[in-house]
Amino acid sequence: MTVTNGGSFPVSLDGWRLTDEGANHVYGFAETTLPAGGSVTIATGTAAGDIKWKNDNVWNNDGDTAYLYDSAGRLVSTREG
Repeated sequence: MTVTNGGSFPVSLDGWRLTDEGANHVYGFAETTLPAGGSVTIATGTAAGDIKWKNDNVWNNDGDTAYLYDSAGRLVSTREG
């Protein structure tokens, strides 16, 4: 899963969280700032990425949805996969 800052200013992801459908798995960001136009890839299972979330797979094989929430708990983005 890749999170991208499409804005013109850096964004601190401290306190933000990424969940799967049903919130069975939750990743909490800490000390991560995305520069304007920057991105970070959160990896699960054997996938490569900038941040390792879990060593096992998080996403369902038959499709899942990722939800990104900001530090205030507001839904910022979703991605179906």
